[in-house]
Amino acid sequence: MDRYEKKYKTNEIYLPQILSQIRINPAGFSEVFKERVVNSIYFDSHNFQLYNDSIDGSLKRTKLRIRWYDNEKIINSFLEIKKKVGDRGDKLRYNLKPIKRDKEISKDYLKDLLKKSNIEDKNLLNKFDYYNPIFICSYNRKYFLSSNKQIRLTIDYQISYSSFSYEDSLSNLNKFYDSSLVIEYKYPYYLNSKFFISENILNLRRTRFSKFSNGIQMLYG
Repeated sequence: MDRYEKKYKTNEIYLPQILSQIRINPAGFSEVFKERVVNSIYFDSHNFQLYNDSIDGSLKRTKLRIRWYDNEKIINSFLEIKKKVGDRGDKLRYNLKPIKRDKEISKDYLKDLLKKSNIEDKNLLNKFDYYNPIFICSYNRKYFLSSNKQIRLTIDYQISYSSFSYEDSLSNLNKFYDSSLVIEYKYPYYLNSKFFISENILNLRRTRFSKFSNGIQMLYG
C-alpha cells in the first residue's frame, strides 16, 4: 500500500469551473493523457459480500473487475484487483487476451479466457467460482499530473451503469446515467497534500464516493 486516494464529488455541470481551478492550482497540474472512456465489469458474490464491506466502511476493502478503455470492436482488457486499507490503496493488474465486443460472456468462456491469459495465481482464478459479474460502469476520464510528478488527478463524469451477468454480451447495454462528477487525487503517503484544490471551491467535500456501491444501489436497490 504505497499511496493515498482522496475523492471529491460535485455535479458534472461544474466541469468548466473545476477545469479553471485546476489550471491555476499551485501544484502546476497539466493534462497528461487524452481523455478516454473507462469501462469496468464489476464482480461480487450472490450475497454482495464486497458491496457490504464497502458500505459498512470496513477498514480493508476489495474490488474485483475487468477493465478496458474506449469502445473498440476488439477489447484489450485487463483483470484488476483493487485493495484499500483506509485511505491507502494498491492494485494488481493482469492483461487478458482480446475479447470481441459482441461475444456472449459465459462462465466457461471467462474461465477459459483467464487460463489463456497466463494468470498463475490459482487463488485468484478460484475467486471466479464464487464471484459473478453484476454490472458494467462506464465514464469519461480526464488525467492530470502535478509539475513535480507526484500527484495524479483524475476527473470522472458522464457516469453510467448497466446490468450485466453471464451470457450477456458487451454490446447493446441499457445504460442508467449519474450526473455526478468525481475528482480523485492519488499521491504517495509521504507527500504533503496542501496543494490540493481547496475544499471551499463549489462546496466540495471529501467523500467515500464509490462507483461500485452506487452501481449496485442504482441497479439492485
